Amino acid sequence: MPTLRTMSMVLARFYLPVLVFMLSSAIAVMFLDSRARQLHEQEARAMAQVLEESRSEFQENLSSVMYLASGVAAYIQANHGYIPTEQASSWLRNLRDYNPYVRNIGLAPNNRITFVYPLKGNEKVLGLDYVDLPEQWPRVQLAMQRHRPVIDAPVKLVQGGVGLIHRAPIFLDDGRYWGMVSTVMRLDAIMSGIRARAARQGVELQFLFEPQTRLERGHGSWHVIDMPVDDMKWQLAGRKPGIGHGGMDYVAVGVWSLVLLFTLTTFYLSAATWRQRMLQGSLNESLGLFREAFQNMPHGLLLLDRSGHIVEANPVMQNMLGRSAAVARGSLFREVVAPVHRASVDGLLAGPQDGKPRTVESELLIPPRGEAVPVEFSVVRLQHEQLGCLVFIRDIRDSRRLLQAQNEFVSTASHELRTPLTAIIGSLELMRSGVLGEFPPDMATMLEMAASNSDRLQKLINDLLDTNRLILGQMSLSIKPLDVAEVARTVLLSLQPIAARKHVRLLLETSGSVLALADEDRLAQVLVNLLANAIRFSHDAGQVIVRVRVVADFVHCSVQDFGRGIDPSFAPRAFTRFGQADSSDTREQGGTGLGLFICRGLVEQMHGRIGYESEPGRGAIFWFDLPLADTAGEKLPEGMLA
Repeated sequence: MPTLRTMSMVLARFYLPVLVFMLSSAIAVMFLDSRARQLHEQEARAMAQVLEESRSEFQENLSSVMYLASGVAAYIQANHGYIPTEQASSWLRNLRDYNPYVRNIGLAPNNRITFVYPLKGNEKVLGLDYVDLPEQWPRVQLAMQRHRPVIDAPVKLVQGGVGLIHRAPIFLDDGRYWGMVSTVMRLDAIMSGIRARAARQGVELQFLFEPQTRLERGHGSWHVIDMPVDDMKWQLAGRKPGIGHGGMDYVAVGVWSLVLLFTLTTFYLSAATWRQRMLQGSLNESLGLFREAFQNMPHGLLLLDRSGHIVEANPVMQNMLGRSAAVARGSLFREVVAPVHRASVDGLLAGPQDGKPRTVESELLIPPRGEAVPVEFSVVRLQHEQLGCLVFIRDIRDSRRLLQAQNEFVSTASHELRTPLTAIIGSLELMRSGVLGEFPPDMATMLEMAASNSDRLQKLINDLLDTNRLILGQMSLSIKPLDVAEVARTVLLSLQPIAARKHVRLLLETSGSVLALADEDRLAQVLVNLLANAIRFSHDAGQVIVRVRVVADFVHCSVQDFGRGIDPSFAPRAFTRFGQADSSDTREQGGTGLGLFICRGLVEQMHGRIGYESEPGRGAIFWFDLPLADTAGEKLPEGMLA
């Protein structure tokens, strides 16, 4: 179950990203809202300018019509209602050409149109009486009542299309009503031209002839201004369809992308910080556990820097050195090691940084008299920029005393056992020889079993004594040039009866006489042990081959069997005391487990080396190398006994 502290630390990693997201979102909303207001204001100003320009253009066209109509009315009044046809046509033609939107100009004495220019396309207008046009008659009456021009629009024209009619009433000097001058403009053409010019600026226009006219729905909001025409309340509406709709707002996308990027970056940094805090917490916890273990370790512990100086010493080590931790810090480790062992310790401290412990026995100088105390150093190189290694120091004085007592006991017990055992074996041999007479078959079998077990017990005692001598360094050797092939041949002959019991053939391969520097008896003992093991683990009717040859400066001797082989897991303890491939009580083969240990000790004391090669199911090859003898009789290698 996670603790409350752990849960709070996990939740804390989200606090900052959420807060940053909320703040950046608020800033983004405020920025986009301000930008939207600015864009709306810019749009409104641009739209107002377009609408104003459109209204001005419309009013300019309307003003030109009023100017034309006023001129015609003044002309008729000045001529007391008389209008020469040809002169009127020429004059009206010039006036019409002044404004391209004028469809026609008509004269209507007594409200009946009797003259129209141009006539072409306006034939249906001639002879019309305004009284007969119910849609137009009210505005005609209004002009007569007001004694001033009025505008009528939009008007569905008789000759087709939608027009705007300017009606100017004419009253003569005596006050009599003469008639009406009607100027018809193409309202649809005027609006189309204004719409087209506005459209080029991206604005859609709509003319509203009634205040409550419903505007078309769609993208974009409408902007409306008043456009009074005479006494009519017209309006002009405009909008930009693309503003805010139909396209991607790249600024908004960019802003929100930045918000997302900033939030993700913050989340990543927050997660990294959180991981660092968790790692730091785990590191602190590990350091706390390390300190506790370091201080409470029952053996001495030293932490050294890369130059070999003491960084920290645990209480046990402080007691061993007779110094406090503060005094021990900064001291060079090799100075507390006995001089004779400093080279080996230096090599140990300079080993590879693979985290594996390396152990060596040495001596520690104990103040104040500099007493040399036997200890065991286990060094672990650290992969650290400043720290060099961790040194475990174990006082082995008690272990050595115990081992010495054990070896002395084994030696004493073996010697004490050997004397009566020799007497027993002699008696058994005497009885088996027939000197005391013949024995019944059952008793003869029992004598054979007793003799066999006595031989095994004698071998065990001899192995224990040899092991003890090797450990204590009391094994004496007589080193001299020997023919290894001849010694091997002699051993093979001696073991032939044992091999015959399993129908195992013993073979010797050698190129002739090969001289090595060795002790004859101990060399024979090594060969006996190796051959006995090979015979023991060979299959029935198998074979064992002994090879002797010269390799460089050594005589190489190998013993090969073709049995079941050796499991790879046995390799680390192959040459240790009591090391056996099957050490259980139910192992198939006998043996004390001391043979290979004795072989290694003897070969090394003869300045040689020993090893083996094996593949499970395909047998094993045990080999050893001994120094090649100097055939010229020169001096033996240093350290060898003659």
